[in-house]
This record gives sequence, C-alpha cells and structure tokens, in this order.
Amino acid sequence: MEAQRMAQLADLAQPLPKPSKPQVAPTTPAGSNGENKNKGLMDAYIAALRQTAQDNWNTSLAPERVNCQVRFTQYAGGEVVNVEFLDCPYDAQARESVERALLKTPMPYAGFESVFQRQVTLKMCYPREECEP
Repeated sequence: MEAQRMAQLADLAQPLPKPSKPQVAPTTPAGSNGENKNKGLMDAYIAALRQTAQDNWNTSLAPERVNCQVRFTQYAGGEVVNVEFLDCPYDAQARESVERALLKTPMPYAGFESVFQRQVTLKMCYPREECEP
C-alpha cells in the first residue's frame, strides 16, 4: 500500500497534461432555459460521481449514518489522482475503504465534459438513504 501511495505522490509531482478543450454549450439568449440545462447537467454529473463512488465502496468498514466529507482531484477522463479527507471522523480502515472506492475506477466523464470539475467534494455516508442530505 505504501508503494501505491508513493506512486500516487510521484504522479502528482508530474505536470498535468493539458485537458482537451471542453465542449461548451452555445450561448443562449435571455429568457431561455440554457442555464437550467447546464444546472441539470451539473446535478446529473454530481449524482453520477456519487453513484460511482457508492458502487465502488466496501461499506462494511464504515460506521453507519456518519458523514465523511472528502475531496478528490481528477484528470479529464475521470482518473482520480488524489484523495483528501476534510471533515471525516472515520478511522483509518474506513478512510482507506473510501479512498479505494474513489481510486478504483475512473469517475464519469463522457457526456459531462462541459461541467467537468477537477476537484470535487463529496459526502460519503452509509446507508445513503438514512444520511443527511
């Protein structure tokens, strides 16, 4: 595990590749629903990120109904390259399970290029339906 962390730190020390120019929706005139479409796409993007993290997460080590706020950094394409715990009362094993979930597979990217965020903050909590919104 230490070797993996060292490799991640080495990756972070490398200059970031320049992401391809995101697709930008054409400007829409006042009174249109262009802003609503962008907000809807952003909401769908955040929901997809949450779902991917949740699907990858082995929750057996997580305390129930306890929020853990985590921020991750990703490349364009969805590869997570850094995980940082912000407000998280989880023990080391539970934090590691969250980190593994975020690093396991690329986060959603295709279709969300115009709303992609390099740094994302999520609240991890299990079971989700019993946690604070």
